[in-house]
Amino acid sequence: MSPSLWEQYRYHPTGNVAFDLGIRYNKNDNPSISPEYRSSYGLDFDQRISLGIQGKIGTRLSLNAMYDTQATFDFQNVFKLEYTPNEDDIVRKVELGNVSLPLNSSLITGAQSLFGVKTELQFGRTLSNRCLFRTTLSVPNCHRTREVLYRL
Repeated sequence: MSPSLWEQYRYHPTGNVAFDLGIRYNKNDNPSISPEYRSSYGLDFDQRISLGIQGKIGTRLSLNAMYDTQATFDFQNVFKLEYTPNEDDIVRKVELGNVSLPLNSSLITGAQSLFGVKTELQFGRTLSNRCLFRTTLSVPNCHRTREVLYRL
């Protein structure tokens, strides 16, 4: 009897979550302000989350995710789901999430952190790579942002 899907599931979570909760008291000694409005109380709340998970379902499906609220750049938060089939299948690899687009050209360099879907297919001796991703472009000195969907 073969094991069920959940028996083949392995994962390794890492990270931490921290909460800071406090009370803030402000006092303003400005005589032009009414005495009842010179002081105020408020809540001070801060959270920091740093989580990661690496998992594998069966032998073909793997998951890698990392999230940090204090990450400097957006590409440091990673989500990637990868399917790698048997050697004889037409589908060689399917990646979903943060994918890379390596280009074999000296004129145009590839991107390393795109969010989308990447597939590798093989029909006999013909190898086909396809990438579908979405990116956000911002033009300097312009306050507009445009989302573009690319297919390669």
